[in-house]
Amino acid sequence: MTKQELLELKNKILQLKKINETENLLPKTTAYSFLVECSKDRLDSVAINYLGRTITYRELIEKIDNTAKAYAELGIKKGQRVGMSMLMTPEATISFYALNKLGATAKLINITHNTDELASDLESLTSDVFITHDIFYSKNISEVVDKTQVNKVVLSSLVDSLPYGFYGDMIKYNAITKLQGIRNRSAINDGKCINWKDLYKKGEESTINVEPEFISGAPIAIASTSGTTGKSKGVVTTNDAINAVPVQMGMTDETFAPNDSIFTTLPTWIYYSLVNNMHVPLCLGVTLNMDPLFNPKQIHKRLKQYEFNHWNTIPAYVDDMVKDKKLKNMNLSFLKSITTGGDFLTPKLKKEAEVKLKENNSDIYVGQGYGASEILGSFGYTYEPEKSEGTIGKPLVGNRYKILDLDTKEEVGVNQTGEMYLYSPALMKEYDFNEEATNESIVTDKNGVRWYKTGDLAHYDENGELFIDGRIRRIELTKDDKGLPTKIFPDKIKGVILQHPSVEKCEVIMVDDEIRMKKPVCFIVLKDGIEFTKDIVDDINQICLENKLERYSIPVEYKNIEEIPLTPGLKTDYNELQKIYAEPADNQRRKML
Repeated sequence: MTKQELLELKNKILQLKKINETENLLPKTTAYSFLVECSKDRLDSVAINYLGRTITYRELIEKIDNTAKAYAELGIKKGQRVGMSMLMTPEATISFYALNKLGATAKLINITHNTDELASDLESLTSDVFITHDIFYSKNISEVVDKTQVNKVVLSSLVDSLPYGFYGDMIKYNAITKLQGIRNRSAINDGKCINWKDLYKKGEESTINVEPEFISGAPIAIASTSGTTGKSKGVVTTNDAINAVPVQMGMTDETFAPNDSIFTTLPTWIYYSLVNNMHVPLCLGVTLNMDPLFNPKQIHKRLKQYEFNHWNTIPAYVDDMVKDKKLKNMNLSFLKSITTGGDFLTPKLKKEAEVKLKENNSDIYVGQGYGASEILGSFGYTYEPEKSEGTIGKPLVGNRYKILDLDTKEEVGVNQTGEMYLYSPALMKEYDFNEEATNESIVTDKNGVRWYKTGDLAHYDENGELFIDGRIRRIELTKDDKGLPTKIFPDKIKGVILQHPSVEKCEVIMVDDEIRMKKPVCFIVLKDGIEFTKDIVDDINQICLENKLERYSIPVEYKNIEEIPLTPGLKTDYNELQKIYAEPADNQRRKML
């Protein structure tokens, strides 16, 4: 869509009386067809830069078309669920759109899950095809596959699209591929595996005619939630939803411009990555600079190589950028935006990052995004230059929020905390095979508007900016100083403790206590070179008091730990923290400093 078309659409949406009428104005086509439509005037522009190998939009669409025919030759049909577990590579992009063109549903599988979860994911497929990388296909994975209906495993290599030559990335990727190949040889030779290049050749030779067909509401992808506090769920999305996001981004923010580039590294089994780091930029004419084996502690290397304009990332990687000493004296004036998601960007880290950028000739600010898998990882951003500290910004055009009182379920006013409900045309269809959870999370109002019940505590200010106050499911009951039951907010405690200048990261969990029912315990990562002492604990407790935390909210224990554990979705793993706390002291010491 052109800039003028987006402006006209924005004006129409802003004048709508019923918010869900937005959906009627958005593209009614497949993700594949929308990509083709958006690319028609830039076919010879670069769509992907894979470590020096460039692929134009024309070449990308041709590869998608051939791969769609190849998958049809394998027997994949419209409506079938096909397993896909891939890092951010050209083959992953090609496979997703090829499956979409066929009308199949991509079951996006996190192959780093335990084998029981992997088996469950594969057993839910209605196709006998599983698409992944050869470095993942170990004997253990092969044994899991053998117990399912899958009998065709398409294996892509990380070197399939690398440019020829003798250089660092080629040497590194070849070494990894060969090392894993030796380990996985027996599995790869099990008779089920199809090499990517052989598959692609099938497509080139095929006479099958594949025409995309748009069916409103038809599922096109399923990805798992992060599962930070419980079991993950499969989020089912549609063409309507996935195409809404690039249009909303185009209407809301002018940061992305055709022929810009974005650095994209997260695996494609995360919606935040698949949608915001792949589909959105491609549809807006932005080149994908890929690195599937990204080492965040060496961000200087990719900044120098790609000179990318945009980076949608996570706070932990921004922290690594701040610590990267090899960024010294590097001119970063080419950067236009850095936006974080997946976790809260603390004001302290934001300031440190912006100071670092300023030192390197970049005057951009580090933005905060907010989303969830249920709305494809994209609801609102701090896209406006003037914004308040700690805000997650404002919704994209077409998105709405409301804050409801936890008890009365009535809407609250400015600066009042309640549970946040979200409307978005990118809202999921349902949770896969989980009607109960779907009905709990999706609430339809009297006007027929479907709202996502986030489980987040939030408030908004006079400017309409949103602020997250914590997770409802993390609210616990404890006893106050008088022994009376009261609520305690771990995320609020965390926000106060992070103000201490020596604290790099921290997380607060609630553990069982015979007297108080639950008591707060804080895990702390200190900045490099700082020793964990009683004086630091005393200082933290003083900060808690100065910020008027109730005495029963001040942690009773502080655990100094090397790193906060993360889930495969790159969010804090609270279950793992509970396990660490419950371990015998000797085991805890091995994990802590």
